[in-house]
Amino acid sequence: MDKDFIDISNKQPKDVLMDEIKKVHQEYTVRHEPFDARNALYALQNYDKQWTSDVQRAISNRQTPPKYKMTWDWNEYGKPERSEKISSSPVRDGNLKTGVAPGTLIGYNVDYRVKGEGNGVSVFVPIDVWNTRTKK
Repeated sequence: MDKDFIDISNKQPKDVLMDEIKKVHQEYTVRHEPFDARNALYALQNYDKQWTSDVQRAISNRQTPPKYKMTWDWNEYGKPERSEKISSSPVRDGNLKTGVAPGTLIGYNVDYRVKGEGNGVSVFVPIDVWNTRTKK
């Protein structure tokens, strides 16, 4: 018997939250803004590890285990004050053969550094969005 649906009944809470992170990350990607997905996933993994430990401790002490925290503000990892712009570099259409005039400018790669963490986030900004943002 073929299934024409996705069975979500076996999803763990952590999987649901990871899907939320991916969705928010995609929203920031569409807006061409930095999102610190690495630290968002790291925070979730740390919480999950601590929660698992707390549940095991509660069960061994015959206490009610704590509930899993299902509401997170993932937009915290995309706040502008969380990252600083390091550099930007032009991106050209790379489909041209060598020796021909340089390709058409299609956008810019903007590199950010997450404050306090040091990891980098790179964002592609199309030329029309770049012109709108820098036109001030």
